[in-house]
Amino acid sequence: MSFSPSSLKRANLRHIARNVALVAVAAVGLTYASGELMHASASPAVVQTKAQSAQEHALETIMSFYKPALLGQFPGAVKGLTVGKSTRSDVDKLIGKADAPGKDADAIDVYHAEMGHPGYAISYK
Repeated sequence: MSFSPSSLKRANLRHIARNVALVAVAAVGLTYASGELMHASASPAVVQTKAQSAQEHALETIMSFYKPALLGQFPGAVKGLTVGKSTRSDVDKLIGKADAPGKDADAIDVYHAEMGHPGYAISYK
């Protein structure tokens, strides 16, 4: 197997280009990682406060669902409806007619979810 000077140059250039690309990717990764580490180590009190704030917010959010659920109620767009008490008429007044209404008394009315709006499946039995 013999190589010409031009094929060796091309192979050498490809090898150099690949190495430069690898170094560039590594440098970007290290720059990002060191920036994140410096940010986290620069102000541990701020990081801890943000974590506590996020945990508190999560707990508040969960409790906003949990407490009404104990009473058979719902948060959000269907706030005011109660399991075992609200009628199909109540639901229609609050959120409109179902996208896919049930066919009989045992069926479920389906309200499709869309971007930013939850979906619901409601049974009246």
